Amino acid sequence: MLSRFHVAARMYAERGFAVFPLAPQSKRPIVATGFKAASLDSATIDRWWSRGPTSNVGIATGATSGIVVLDMDPRNGGEESHYDLRSRYG
Repeated sequence: MLSRFHVAARMYAERGFAVFPLAPQSKRPIVATGFKAASLDSATIDRWWSRGPTSNVGIATGATSGIVVLDMDPRNGGEESHYDLRSRYG
């Protein structure tokens, strides 16, 4: 039986998002080249999550997967920055 993390990694890859394993309960990559190792290849994904079934799932952003992520930290003015971006760019 596949772990929920393994299933999620496969699901993201099937949708075109290149994934890579992170340490359990962490944002730290556990592959040597980090996000640069991100893959859509099911055999690679199966190998990674077979070795570490509770590894979190990282998704490579930018051109690799065609997505952009904004990390807003309300404690450091993130909400104001978000409102500013929305007013400028919609």
